[in-house]
Amino acid sequence: MTRQDRSDGPRRLDSLDGLRGLAALSVVLYHFTLRWAEPNWPETLFPFGDVFQDRVPYLNGLGSYGVRLFFVTSGFVILMTLERSTGLVDFTVRRMARLWPAMIVCATLSTLIINGIGTYSHFDSTRGFEVTWLEYLSSLVFIDPSLIGTLVGAPDADWVEGVYWTLWAEVRFYAVIALLWWAAGARHFLTAWILLQTLSLLAALGLIGTTASWSLNQIITLPLQPAMLGYFTFGLLAYRLWTGRAGWPDALLAGLASAGILAGQVDQRILPDLLVLASFGLVLIPGPWHRVLSWRPLLLVGLASYPLYLFHERVGLIALVELGQRGVPSLISVPVTLGALLAIAVAIYHGVERPARRVIRNRLQPGCTRLQRRFTWLGFRRGTPPSPGPGDGPSMTR
Repeated sequence: MTRQDRSDGPRRLDSLDGLRGLAALSVVLYHFTLRWAEPNWPETLFPFGDVFQDRVPYLNGLGSYGVRLFFVTSGFVILMTLERSTGLVDFTVRRMARLWPAMIVCATLSTLIINGIGTYSHFDSTRGFEVTWLEYLSSLVFIDPSLIGTLVGAPDADWVEGVYWTLWAEVRFYAVIALLWWAAGARHFLTAWILLQTLSLLAALGLIGTTASWSLNQIITLPLQPAMLGYFTFGLLAYRLWTGRAGWPDALLAGLASAGILAGQVDQRILPDLLVLASFGLVLIPGPWHRVLSWRPLLLVGLASYPLYLFHERVGLIALVELGQRGVPSLISVPVTLGALLAIAVAIYHGVERPARRVIRNRLQPGCTRLQRRFTWLGFRRGTPPSPGPGDGPSMTR
């Protein structure tokens, strides 16, 4: 289940990387087959029409499946990262070293391609794809462009790539969990998170966060994330179970998270969420499926999943449209586009993401240590050391 990885620590859970690869492929496959066809989009943009909608409509669930699986994975990994961080500054540097290098490269490439090729101008429903400076800069700092746009008279501002909205959700989760870990300490963190999940459930039920003031509603709901916090919570619970610390408070938290997920969904469908949790359970339960999740090609996709996720949606659509105009059939254009973008993602991972993360950490770590020594209140309060579990000791960064 584990292997050596010098860049990310002494050991790493292979099956988690494989599962991340499956999540990324699920999202990409949905975007390359059904995302830009009716009824998912006002008009069908694919040169091959809605052939996949007619023949394999069940692929519609792949996008949400992959995104939810990423959220659960984040909850698992971030709790581990917090336990290995010394304070707020150290945690922030670790996250930014992980997120920013690939985002800068991918958002810049996407902007140049989207604005430079101009395929978006071929369709009425995609004219808003042209990236503005506001949208580009907002995407780089992981803040919803429409939120900033509302303040400066551009409420229709959008992300460079549509999938970036999940990074906005992730960054809010990072901020909330880090502040709770800092304020409550490791010993009382679970109690604090139970309270947060309860408030999120109340917001999902419409009992709070529905004032007449738009700004007040934003202040309440942005950190609570009523429709998504439950997935992150299940990741936290999975990590506690994996390290042998689960108890009755975890069962209570699981119930609150489940209720929050159900209350936050419009369609109230539980089967997709059960599939997400069952998939993640494969990482925690020993079995032959670890061989599948540890298959080297799938591991490669998992390691490069972040740049692949960032750099595929609208750029992939442009590639499919351009290939279609040249008479390339979908059975060729879809795998060729996927293969090309996967190759670019792997190159970004090895050429940018890993080395940049190492450089940023090495350069900023001494400064973080000095800063937290000078301002001791920025450090995390340590509780009882974690109980050893089947995964005690490995290092995973996302």
